[in-house]
Amino acid sequence: MLITPLLNFKDKSLKNFFFYSNQFMWITDIELKAILEVNDAAVRAFGYSREEVTAQSIQEFIPQKEHQKLLKLISESSFAQQPLKKEISLVSRTGKIIYVEACVSAIIYQGKEARIFTMTDITEKKLYRSMLEDAMEEEIGLKSKNKQLKNLAYFNFHLARKPLANILGLVNVLDQSVLDQSISPDQTLSEAIEFLRECSNELDELIKNTDPELLT
Repeated sequence: MLITPLLNFKDKSLKNFFFYSNQFMWITDIELKAILEVNDAAVRAFGYSREEVTAQSIQEFIPQKEHQKLLKLISESSFAQQPLKKEISLVSRTGKIIYVEACVSAIIYQGKEARIFTMTDITEKKLYRSMLEDAMEEEIGLKSKNKQLKNLAYFNFHLARKPLANILGLVNVLDQSVLDQSISPDQTLSEAIEFLRECSNELDELIKNTDPELLT
């Protein structure tokens, strides 16, 4: 049993508001099978004539995933003290998705209980919100990438540079020892090999312990 007085479409002020409103408005049966009435704003948005809209199933304008949600909303609106609001998506004649905030109320239309939908177009608002979220994600990604580059630069110029510099220095020592006849070649070679082994092991450990994320 309804606990709130129903609007009646016979009311002249309600009719005027319905037909001349800039918001999309339509009236449906309580089973959501048909559109009983539609205003000019909704007709323009969908790209159909009024006759075409009222001749088609409401499912032509509402994605299947929204159907059960709207049926529940219609059921709840019978007992609501205030109109219920829900964000839904609609489909125009061209296939364009229109996002709206729908306000649903119970109404008497031609002597039968029905539902009147007053819908505010929030498509641009939703797209702007989506673009803003994408931009924020991109900014976070850039910050993460910059951090990786800084870490990689630190690895190159500080950690890996030391053993590499030692190896390069050793090459210079070997070159000098060839020219210096007072130094035993065998002694120089033995010391060089040992030092080269230490530097190579140090560089190898650095590379093995480096986070792979730094190099991506």
